[in-house]
Formats: sequence, C-alpha cells, structure tokens
Amino acid sequence: MNNPQGAPRNSAERNSEVRAAAKIQPFPPSPDWCAASGIRSAESGIIFPFSTCARTTPHPAPRHLVMMFFRHDGYWRCQFMDAGLRATFNRPLNFNSVDKLIAFADRGGGLASLKRREAFNRAIQKGRGAVLLELNDHQYALLKTAC
Repeated sequence: MNNPQGAPRNSAERNSEVRAAAKIQPFPPSPDWCAASGIRSAESGIIFPFSTCARTTPHPAPRHLVMMFFRHDGYWRCQFMDAGLRATFNRPLNFNSVDKLIAFADRGGGLASLKRREAFNRAIQKGRGAVLLELNDHQYALLKTAC
C-alpha cells in the first residue's frame, strides 16, 4: 500500500494510524508512563489490579482444603479428610439437625457458589454426600482439635 505521497508505509506506521483512528491505546511501555498518565501506582499506596503499572497483586489468604463426607443415620455424621484424600481426621463430628450441618458447611466455605449449594441440597435430600471446605488457618486448627 502507498500513502498519499506515494512512499510505501511500514507496519508500525499502519498500526499507529489504526490505533489513533480507533482510539486504541497501547500497553504502557514503562512505569514512567504511569506517572505521566495520571494512573496511581504501588508507590502511592493505591494498586489497581487491572493496571499494567501494578507491581504486586494481592494474594488470597492461605486455605486448607478439607473434604467433608456426611450421611444421615438418625443424626448427621461427618467424616473429614485432607484434600489429597490421604489423611483422615480421627473422630467424626455429629450434628442433630440439618440446619447445623448447613451452617457448618457454609462457614467452611463449602457453599460459596449456587452450583455447590444446589449440589449440597441434593446430597442432603439423598441422606449422604460430600462437600469441599476451604478453611483458613484458625478454622483448620479448630477442626483438628475437635476431631
């Protein structure tokens, strides 16, 4: 392709024209661009996770994955296993009501999504099932001492 002057254009010129026409902005070339553009970065104490200027991303708190198996035998009997299904906790926990079982699973993060909640409700109706709990350090320590 030729430009109006008749000289051939390179791909960089074409790309910059396309970006200008469509108002597409390239990724910032350096952190200096962040300061010039007005985006506040990690040095100012505010981090935007969608900004390419962010040097760090927040890490979620460490979680312990524990599988809780439960069944109804006149009461709800719950057995716990480590996420790798390698180690079991020695003693099961027993709940007298389904409400306490639901509250326990909810506090453990086992009912975080609608899909998991529906699967849990179907398992309760069957009278047996399992749910994956995502426990923080404190909850995990309490479960280890109780079981």
